[in-house]
Amino acid sequence: MPIVHRNSTSDENYSLAVWASTEPIDELFAAVTLDSAEAAFYHSLNNEQRKREYLTVRRLLEVLCGKDERIIYNEYGKPRLTSGGYISVTHSKTLVGLIVSGVAEVGIDLEAMRSHIATIAPKFVSEKEREAFGNQLDNETLHLIWGAKEVLFKLYGKGEVDFKKDLCVLPEPGTKQVVASIQKNDYRLNIAVRHTLLGEFMLVWSCLATD
Repeated sequence: MPIVHRNSTSDENYSLAVWASTEPIDELFAAVTLDSAEAAFYHSLNNEQRKREYLTVRRLLEVLCGKDERIIYNEYGKPRLTSGGYISVTHSKTLVGLIVSGVAEVGIDLEAMRSHIATIAPKFVSEKEREAFGNQLDNETLHLIWGAKEVLFKLYGKGEVDFKKDLCVLPEPGTKQVVASIQKNDYRLNIAVRHTLLGEFMLVWSCLATD
């Protein structure tokens, strides 16, 4: 089983797994149980990478929640579980990540670390954040900030968010973690964000019930 990272909280508020999707796509298809609607959607996809991601997400969902669980989407395209639980999905290159919870909203982001992120940092890093982390932001910290903001974006779930103005990520005193907040119209949220490095990838996530 190509799961390269997996963890959950001791009180089972959430479960998280990352899958390295490198097996033949026919093998992956054979391992997944799709209902008629899912199968029809899968066969409508023309992009092989999109097909692989779709199958991998369903395979991971089976591992974490069983074969009867399904994903549905609201009017903004935000995913939920048919059981009423919460889910967030991410993918980067060959890795696909999933976090699920039966009790609280969750968000996850996975990014392949790239050297040129510093050139686009002015578009998503505010002066307040630069001062808090120190003006010499390294590559890892920039990816952490970006990943935390992606998590906030997914938790908000309604789109149209300015990553520099509406979102803020600051170091959590005395730890290696960060705290993230969003202020968008009447929506306010402050969360603690966890992260880890998986080789060249930055994995960032949060579950509102545990943070």
